[in-house]
Amino acid sequence: MFGLILNITLAVKVLIIGDSVVFGWDGEHNYPKYVSESGYQVSSLGIPGATINQIRAASSSIDSEIRSADVIIIDAGRNGAYNGENPSDTAQNVRRFAKELRGKNKKAYVTASTMIKSKRPEVAAFNKLFNQELMRLESDEFHVDIKFHRLPDTILSGDNLHPSFEGLRVIAGRVVSFLGGL
Repeated sequence: MFGLILNITLAVKVLIIGDSVVFGWDGEHNYPKYVSESGYQVSSLGIPGATINQIRAASSSIDSEIRSADVIIIDAGRNGAYNGENPSDTAQNVRRFAKELRGKNKKAYVTASTMIKSKRPEVAAFNKLFNQELMRLESDEFHVDIKFHRLPDTILSGDNLHPSFEGLRVIAGRVVSFLGGL
């Protein structure tokens, strides 16, 4: 009897939503692109300078990507430092956004990430408090699975805020490791 062996790989659809760290350098060199090089179908919405509330508002433009994603990652909040936001309120807004995304796509696994370190004092202090609050909010309904704050600050570019080209690859590696564990 002849047997037929099929090796079928279903591509996992990943949506990464955030600010300039998601957008990357020039929109071309970014960590979502590097994640896609590992075989994942990746789409992203990265808005430089945007706060979490601005990103929430803009997400309506990508409803089809939201509804078709298997995994949605929120990497946003750091720009609250420049808008005088309270880190705790910003973390609460990330949690609200995750709930909204789950409401649009009940099958997707929705998670947030902590912020990468910054060497800019005004952002470093904000990110530290934001990360603490975000992780405090973790529950069965709100996941913070990707701990970017544990990455070394050597991933930063000369502006001490954004990842370098190599730093983007390090971040992508962390995301790929997370996705491989799902």
